[in-house]
Amino acid sequence: MKGLKTFYTHNRMTATYFILWPILLALSFFYLLTAYLIRFLYEKNILRSYRSAAKVISVGNITLGGSGKTPMAEYLALQLCPRGHRAAILLRGYKKPKKDNGLGLPDYYILGDEASMLKGSLKENAVVISDKNRVEAARQIDEDGRIDTIILDDGFQHWRLKRDLDIVVIDSTNPFANGCVLPLGPLREGPASLARAHIICLSRVNEVPIASVRQLESRLRKFNHAALLIKAVHEPEFLYSVVSGSKVELDNLRGKKAGLLCAIANPASFLAAVKFCGAEVVSENFFDDHHEYSAQDLEGVIRKSLDAGAQAIVTTQKDVVRFANWLRQEKPGIDIFVLKVSLKIVEGESAFYERLHSLYRA
Repeated sequence: MKGLKTFYTHNRMTATYFILWPILLALSFFYLLTAYLIRFLYEKNILRSYRSAAKVISVGNITLGGSGKTPMAEYLALQLCPRGHRAAILLRGYKKPKKDNGLGLPDYYILGDEASMLKGSLKENAVVISDKNRVEAARQIDEDGRIDTIILDDGFQHWRLKRDLDIVVIDSTNPFANGCVLPLGPLREGPASLARAHIICLSRVNEVPIASVRQLESRLRKFNHAALLIKAVHEPEFLYSVVSGSKVELDNLRGKKAGLLCAIANPASFLAAVKFCGAEVVSENFFDDHHEYSAQDLEGVIRKSLDAGAQAIVTTQKDVVRFANWLRQEKPGIDIFVLKVSLKIVEGESAFYERLHSLYRA
């Protein structure tokens, strides 16, 4: 329901949430009970987890989407490849489109948006696999024998596959929302579950006051005093044209009127990044996370942006895979750029590298 999505995304009370609150409370209780039971069964080896021959690094979170776990998975792959490691990023392909409507890139319909984005960014630096049965995918990786590292995207609650390192990414701009678990709130687990993490990454630390980051650090230490705590930002790197593929410097946006187009879990962060580049945002076109675009959606965004005086439209890497084919065929009559944003560790980088590479010395 849209009212619940608004609450989960923006932590803002809606009429739908208020009306359904008693039902959501009961469902949250059963959700917590089920999650605890599943965890108990795996911890006691009543249900068995698969141990891969490869090192398994989980990148996860405790909230619904938008924390920055996929950029962290990309960052890991880019760190491991130059050091001679062959990594595979394993995703479940959440909300993979059911049919090919011809608008997106071919990989989008096979892998899903996040996996397709990663494949395009990483190229030869990592293998990207999208499979609902990630244990079976890990078995096939082991049989092949060429991969020495599996990066498990969204793996903190995935008990079926044993891992060697658990990295949890926390969005500093909205770490725990209302503090309630699904469906009463956006938490997948309570904050106490962070005790299982080996590394906790605070993302987007540049988008909140320093005092707020320090308060969050203090709170996290109560849940886990032993984990390595690092800080990261999502840093704009460059732009590239959707139609021509040519790379453009960020200064190209400075002083220009821009329309925005995205369907991601944290559009506010994308808005802040575009403004950081010096653009004047005149049209905001935000859809639900993983939205499957139609030609009508795109035509409407282009029309609205042009009417607002936009000189360019800026979108994300995750979005463009869903409609790049349509844009290249239709020639929209306005520059459409993708903003390349990468995760950058700004505190704790050397300790992070040491923890990561110590896996291979064991």
